[in-house]
Parts: sequence; C-alpha cells; structure tokens
Amino acid sequence: GEDEYAEGIREYQLIHGKI
Repeated sequence: GEDEYAEGIREYQLIHGKI
C-alpha cells in the first residue's frame, strides 16, 4: 500500500503474535 513498511510490520505482528 502507500506505506509498505507499516503493512509489513502489520503482517509480521499478525503472524508472530505481536512483538
């Protein structure tokens, strides 16, 4: 999306259970 970095973090949190 407009902020791929933020979306990447979002995906990571969803997958790994929030760092």
